[in-house]
Amino acid sequence: MRGNNVDFELEKLRVELRHVRGMYAIAQNESFDASRKLKDPKERQVEESIKLKELKAKEEEAKALVEQEKQEHETTKRQVEYVKECLRREAAVRKDAEGKALREHREKEKLLDAITGSSLQYQKFTWKEIVDACSSFSKDLKIGTGGNGIVYKSSFHHTVVAVKVLHSQEALRTKQFQQEIWNMNPCNLTNKDL
Repeated sequence: MRGNNVDFELEKLRVELRHVRGMYAIAQNESFDASRKLKDPKERQVEESIKLKELKAKEEEAKALVEQEKQEHETTKRQVEYVKECLRREAAVRKDAEGKALREHREKEKLLDAITGSSLQYQKFTWKEIVDACSSFSKDLKIGTGGNGIVYKSSFHHTVVAVKVLHSQEALRTKQFQQEIWNMNPCNLTNKDL
C-alpha cells in the first residue's frame, strides 16, 4: 500500500514538473514577446533569471521529495521482508510443534489404551517393530528356549511382552505350539515369566 502511494506521489510530481516547465515555456515566450516591445534587454534578462531560479528551486525541491519517498519505500520494503521472514520461521516452528503434539497425543492414546485395556486384546506389529523392540534379538533380552523357538523379553507401547521367534514354519503346525498360543493370556503372566 505504501509502495503504491510512493509511485502515485512520484507520478504526481512528474506531472506537476512537466506542467511547470510548460508554463515556464509559455511564460518565457510571452515574456520574450512583451519584452521586445516594452522593455530593454537587461530588464528582460533579470526577470528571466529570477524565473529560472524559482523553477530550479522547485525542481530541486521535487527531486528532494522524490529521493525522500524512495528512501521511505526502501525502508518499508525491508520491513516487509523482515516480517515475511518472521512469519515463515513462526510457521515452521508451529508446524514442528503441531507434529510433536500429534505424536505425543498418539502415544498418550496408546498408553491410555494399554492401561485401561480398551484397545484390542491382540495387535499386529511389523517385523521391523518387533526387531526394534527386541534390540535385534539381543542375547541380553533372551528369557528362554523351547522346542519351537527362542523367547525374548520386549516392550510394546509401554507394555512388557514376550516375543517367541519360531525355528521353522513347521512349528506352526505342532500341537505344542497351538497349545501355547491358546494358553497365552497376558493376565496369567508374572514378573518371573518376563
